[in-house]
Amino acid sequence: MELSAAKAIVTGGAAGIGRGIADLLISERASVVVADVDDETGKQTAAEIGARFVHADVTRAEDLRRLFDDAERELGGINVVVNNAGGVEGESYPDAPVERWTAVLELNLHSVMLATQLALERMQAGVVVTIASVAALGDTPHPAPEYAAAKAAVVRLTSALRARDGVRLTCVCPDSTRTPAMERTLASRPPGFDPGPMLEPNEVAAVVADLIRDDSARGRVVVVRAGEPVRVIAG
Repeated sequence: MELSAAKAIVTGGAAGIGRGIADLLISERASVVVADVDDETGKQTAAEIGARFVHADVTRAEDLRRLFDDAERELGGINVVVNNAGGVEGESYPDAPVERWTAVLELNLHSVMLATQLALERMQAGVVVTIASVAALGDTPHPAPEYAAAKAAVVRLTSALRARDGVRLTCVCPDSTRTPAMERTLASRPPGFDPGPMLEPNEVAAVVADLIRDDSARGRVVVVRAGEPVRVIAG
């Protein structure tokens, strides 16, 4: 797909990786709806880059359905969905109360599955790109096991489903990226936390753009690390 033909929803698009993706797509003449719970930043981002803004809490099914309704109306259809909203902050499993760690699963797994399901129902052709994390990979300890488990699940969801009719599924696993959430984590100085070399949001966005363009990418999962070539691990 040519980026200029894209009619895209980008969740978590107000800042960080999501803003980087929306900005790149707009620069290539795509039409974009930025979705976020942060109304102030989301509206500012949309105004600055030339996108539309829709308030949406992706953990609420009614918000996601309304987002798709609004985007279809605003853009005249949808052919790209970028599942970018996600993250984890604060106390983690097993120390966190059940309400906290289940909220992480709702944000990072359940919302991705529902948004993907809605995309498959409503799009005749196009692509879903899910932003996972290198936390999904390997067998080393992770400070937020529920986050790592959710990201691993969306990686496998992508490679297991691959495509349905004319809609392709793809996934990006970035390493540490310089985002507002990362800056908050660094400011809190968690013991033993070392993000290592960090990506910039525009580097992740460039990989997303490549997956949108490549019509042969079905079930493709790629890993992006600072200073290294992009590595395909599935599809």
